[in-house]
Amino acid sequence: MNFNLDGFAVMLPALALLWVANGRANPKGKGQTAVNVIKMLLAAAAGCGMVYTFLGTWLAAIVGWISSMSPALQVGVPLALVIIAAGIAILDIAFDKRADKGAQMAAMLAPTLLALVVAGSLGFSGRNAVHDTYQQLHTQVVKMGGRS
Repeated sequence: MNFNLDGFAVMLPALALLWVANGRANPKGKGQTAVNVIKMLLAAAAGCGMVYTFLGTWLAAIVGWISSMSPALQVGVPLALVIIAAGIAILDIAFDKRADKGAQMAAMLAPTLLALVVAGSLGFSGRNAVHDTYQQLHTQVVKMGGRS
């Protein structure tokens, strides 16, 4: 298991800013849309950090366990979960015109699920799928760049 503190270095400051934004920034009228966009971007940034923590590994392990029944499910299950998360975020914002907890949680889970879609298309599944995908893509980019 890869225990990496880099994910926490991204996730915790983004969550702190999101917490402050949820508590302090609730304008009515013109500024509400901008605040909602900023809150969703902060949630997505926290999700990008979560990919490289034990939480992302656990989520990858659960999705990998569900999708281990068939190679086609390695892409299908994470893709279906991405569509569900996007639907939750869109519907949550559409109903009350605010980016509250449900939409933010969906935005936070989306980066891990998107990474699992890419991992599944490369044939990886399970708890180390994101790390294996990163290593594979890094190898390909280095080959294209001509550096070793």
